[in-house]
Amino acid sequence: MIAKNLMKQNLVSILPEERLCDAVRLMSQHHLGGLPVLDQDQRLVGVITEGDILRHGKKSYMAECMDLLETFLYRQNPERYVQEILKVLGLSVKELMNTELITAEEETPAGELALIMLERDIDRIPILLEGKCIGVVGREDIIQAIAQLHMDEKSFSS
Repeated sequence: MIAKNLMKQNLVSILPEERLCDAVRLMSQHHLGGLPVLDQDQRLVGVITEGDILRHGKKSYMAECMDLLETFLYRQNPERYVQEILKVLGLSVKELMNTELITAEEETPAGELALIMLERDIDRIPILLEGKCIGVVGREDIIQAIAQLHMDEKSFSS
């Protein structure tokens, strides 16, 4: 099994100039944990994830990164929180996106994709063809393929 057989090809993506509130809306509507950030030519320039949003754009370790979530849950009064979240949601995607990209090609074996995800602690890998993003493989895609193999084997051995 290779990336080409696993990847979601109907990409839900966002432009770097769009606002974070648009990314949040797309993730919520499509039940996604992250979005590829593509330029006008469909080239991958970044990735925006739930983690990036919860960390409020900070790139350091978690103890320092939980300002937004911690504020929401414990500290601020609702009016101040609303002001803060509206300010953050008005930022552009490029201000919070991750540009340290981990990608694969469509011929990459599923086992290699799974290993990369585990080693790098990521949930999805954009799949590139000639520099353009043509799909995304997520952990759930690999799990579904494993489940299908198991079901196929059971029906074959019956």
